[in-house]
Amino acid sequence: MVGLSVLFFFISLILYFFIGLQSVYFLELDVFSLTKFHVSAIFILDFFSVLFFFTVMIISSMIYFFSQYYMDQEKNLKVFISLLSLFVLSMVFLIFSPNLIFMLLGWDGLGVTSYLLVVYYSNYSSSVAGLLTFLVNRVGDVLFFSSICFFSLIMDWSIIDQKFYFWVIGLLMSMTFMTKSAQVPFSSWLPAAMSAPTPVSSLVHSSTLVTAGVYLMVRFSNLLVGQMKWLLIVSIFTICVSGILANLDWDLKKIIAFSTLSQLGFMVSSYSCFLVIFCFFHLITHALFKASLFMCSGVVIHTHDNSQEFRNVSSVGVFFPVIKSSILVCLLCLCGFPFTSGFFSKDLILDGGLVVILFFFFFLSGVLLTVFYSLRFSFFLLFNKIFVRNKNFVLSDSIYWILFPIFFLVFLALSMGNFWAENFIFLSSLIFVSSGWKLLYFLSLMLSGWLCITGLLNNFFFVLKKFFFSCMWFLMLIFSSRSFTWVFFNSLKYAKIMDQGWLEQLGPSGLVTMKFISMKMFGAFFSLFFPLLIFFFFVM
Repeated sequence: MVGLSVLFFFISLILYFFIGLQSVYFLELDVFSLTKFHVSAIFILDFFSVLFFFTVMIISSMIYFFSQYYMDQEKNLKVFISLLSLFVLSMVFLIFSPNLIFMLLGWDGLGVTSYLLVVYYSNYSSSVAGLLTFLVNRVGDVLFFSSICFFSLIMDWSIIDQKFYFWVIGLLMSMTFMTKSAQVPFSSWLPAAMSAPTPVSSLVHSSTLVTAGVYLMVRFSNLLVGQMKWLLIVSIFTICVSGILANLDWDLKKIIAFSTLSQLGFMVSSYSCFLVIFCFFHLITHALFKASLFMCSGVVIHTHDNSQEFRNVSSVGVFFPVIKSSILVCLLCLCGFPFTSGFFSKDLILDGGLVVILFFFFFLSGVLLTVFYSLRFSFFLLFNKIFVRNKNFVLSDSIYWILFPIFFLVFLALSMGNFWAENFIFLSSLIFVSSGWKLLYFLSLMLSGWLCITGLLNNFFFVLKKFFFSCMWFLMLIFSSRSFTWVFFNSLKYAKIMDQGWLEQLGPSGLVTMKFISMKMFGAFFSLFFPLLIFFFFVM
């Protein structure tokens, strides 16, 4: 496991030297050749693919280190590592492939391996979450395959038809990417997938799988120009739903999952305002500090006998001051505190949103909700009363395995934002605004912090915890296990009526029956006709 992490780390460092290059490289490998039939795999090396691959490899290597600590008691550890490696391999296919067929191979690989990782703990909640994840991924697979089919239809000279086909392809691909990035109405699978092991959440559900949809949006930005308006509406709904739920939930991993949903909505909203490079920049910076935040939550869960109670972070703040400091740094990055990586990416997006004032206020509302749940997290970490049950609080001797990966990712979250902004986000992409708008940012953040602190002190969030907000605007009810039971029951009934009933009788079985009936009729007819014909022949 340590060898894999070191290997991934050095691979990421080697390809990191390609990031600063402005040229694009295509690498073609012959996969299969027979006479004149050739099958080749094409890989693209450019700024977007190499930088995203560098981020995925760095986080993957740190997750392997973390798994050495977190999964040390697992009997099927080799199976778990194999599934993680298959997931990373599928991610590589998705990142570097400019071919839709090979990209579909990586896309399907992500769906299958993520399902197997979610159901790794063989219990009821993991099975339900895995089924929900699998069904949403199947919807994305169908949409992806449909867009490939529409691509194959663009084979004529009609400009009008091609415009229509491109619009349909853009619609299908935008909905495809929404399933992976967990936008409304496909949002319910991400908090449900938190029943997976914490290393899976750190790698799959924070920095790779959910951001793959946003990465592909950046890749196909020319095709999605006509879909920006409704993508903006969907992303705003995602920000509102996830931001409210992050302030109301008490499950530690689900709070971080809702935070990831909020940031994904923030990325998609900036993308829909044509801030593509800023969206990609925030995707990279967010992956670093969110992966480290998930690892810190894994320490809380592991030392409290796998309890995901949110209030347990107060005891970790006393017994593990290093983890406490790391959580605070990640929360500062999440809020966009000055000179952290989150500050450089969010500040650019807010400045870009000033092109249209309405967009700016949408972005600002997303930042305010982020400050709300980050301060709530910090409040319980710093000022809440310590509640520790000795029978549940277990300190592990191997906890020092996590210090290196957490420190390394926190260091990158603090330093790489400024480095990437100065070297790779070019000056032609920067937007300069007046100091008045910058002051508005600061005043809005101060107001959000004041409202959050007063609400916590006055027990405000317990009053707001209503049924409508707690069930994710009814999305959890729609995609619950009861809904699946109803769908499966009716699908079985319709299968018996249609597939095994009418379609079978009117289709293959009916044709075979008609064939036998017609053969019997013709046989009876000819058995009577030929004797009569011979009789009349002799009579005549």
